[in-house]
Amino acid sequence: MSLNFENQKYKDITLTQCKRDYNGKNARRFYLMKTNQAIWIPCQYLFIDGTIKPKMNLDWIFKKKNNAHILDLAKKEAKKRGW
Repeated sequence: MSLNFENQKYKDITLTQCKRDYNGKNARRFYLMKTNQAIWIPCQYLFIDGTIKPKMNLDWIFKKKNNAHILDLAKKEAKKRGW
C-alpha cells in the first residue's frame, strides 16, 4: 500500500502527511502549509493511505489548546516564505 504524501487542502490550510512508519498508530502527523509546524490527525478522519476523508470536520483539531498557536505560526512562516 502506498501512502499519500501529496499536499492536501482542508479549508484554506495546506496539509502534507509526514513520511514515517504508521503501522499500528491511531493517528498520522501532518505538516501545515509546507512548514515544520505539525499536527496529528486521528485515523478515523483519514482513508488508509492518509488522504483526508471528504466532508470531515477537523476544526476541533486546530482549536485544541495545544494546537491553537501552531496554525498561527505556520501561517506566519508561510507568509514569510512567500507561499
